[in-house]
Parts: sequence; C-alpha cells; structure tokens
Amino acid sequence: MNRAELVSAYTEFCEWAPANFWFFSENVFDPLIYYSHLVPVLLSLPLALAVFLREPRNRLNQLFFALVALFTAWAAFDLLLWARPEPGLIMFFWSLLILLEPLIYFTAFLFCYRALFNGWPNTSTMVVLTAVFAPIALLLPTNYAIDSFNLTNCWREVTEGPLVFYGYILQISVTAAIIAMLVIAARSASVVRKGGTQITLGVLGFLLLFSLGNTLGSLLEDWTIGQYGLFGMPVLVAVIAYVISTFQTF
Repeated sequence: MNRAELVSAYTEFCEWAPANFWFFSENVFDPLIYYSHLVPVLLSLPLALAVFLREPRNRLNQLFFALVALFTAWAAFDLLLWARPEPGLIMFFWSLLILLEPLIYFTAFLFCYRALFNGWPNTSTMVVLTAVFAPIALLLPTNYAIDSFNLTNCWREVTEGPLVFYGYILQISVTAAIIAMLVIAARSASVVRKGGTQITLGVLGFLLLFSLGNTLGSLLEDWTIGQYGLFGMPVLVAVIAYVISTFQTF
C-alpha cells in the first residue's frame, strides 16, 4: 500500500469529513472553535484598518495593522487545521503557523519600541532579531519543524520537531525584552511617547492571551483550552486603537 492509499484508508477509517469553503466542516466538533477564531478577527481587523487608513504613512499605524493582520492570518490558518482532512495540507499550514508565531512577537516588539521611543531599534538590535529569527525561516521546510503526520490516531495532528520549542523560547525572550524596554522607558520618562506605556501594556496583554492558547495547547495537548483566550484579543486591540487615537501618538 503506497502513501496515498494509506492516507485514503485512514480518512475512511477515521471518518474525516470534507471541508466546504475551506473552513466549514464536521471535523470542527465544537462551535466554540468557530466563534473563537472568527469573532476576534471580524472585530479586530476593521479597527486596525481604520487606524491605518487614518494616516497610512505613519509607522506606528503600519506596525499596528501588521500585528493584527498577522494575527488574522494565524487565526485563518489555525482554523484550517481544525477543518481540513488532508494530511499534506495540514502539514503545510501547521508549518506556516510555526513561522507566523515568532513574526507576531517580533512585530509586537517593533510596535512597542516605536510607541515608546518614536524610532527604530539600533542596528545591532536589528541584527540580533534577524539572527535569532533566521533558523526558523531556514529550517521550516525540514523535519526540525514538522517531523511527520501522526497516523497513530484520528486526531489529524502532526509530530512537531524541536524548532517549535525554539519558537517558544523566542516568544518568551521577546516578551521579556518588551517588559525590560517598558521598565527602561519608565525610568526615562522624558523619552516616553504620550500613550506609549498604555500601548505597550495592551500589547503585552495581547501576547499573553495569544500564548495562552498557543503554548498551553501544544504543551498540554489540549487545543480546546486555548480557545477562550482568543476572545480577549479584540478587547485589547480596541484598547490599543483607542489609545493611539486619543493620545495622538501618531
């Protein structure tokens, strides 16, 4: 039996359902998953777009929109993993999630830096950020990211490689760097942009809720628990958008 026949046999045995319009399928066993992915996106993306369109050339607005757009892509790809039955497609989009997650954190770092100091990190900091992100981009097509599709059960999941845990270390490190940056800025009040502290606190809450679903789901192998954290995302996006607009941080 070749690989295609084996996958076909498992699909029939596990009764994996096809997906309509890419996202809608009986494989998504709980409506909560649709609500936790679609509602935050439908509420967050228009807010970020409104802030961006208000002044498209402003770097802070661009980074804010990029952060929410990356989260939107992550939510769409993650929902595909719940809905689609094809192993090859699941492995492809799962690997994209491994790439998107650190991108979200690095964009959040740049966004907070811009909000606090109205500038960009120095060259050495940008080199370090690029260097620590490079292994993920370079090793993404290898077994270090996705080792295999797990056919030992009917859960339509992959066997992750060590690159996933490297990504978790990056997420923790970037979050710690944002906290350290906030502390440094607070001690140098003269360089803190008006509203920068509030924006940074909102971003930290955003990252906390994001990691709640992402990291705990992977470590505990309970992907349902993380769905609840996603509902808080549009609240924090709204807070950040309000601070940007109210405090005139552009």
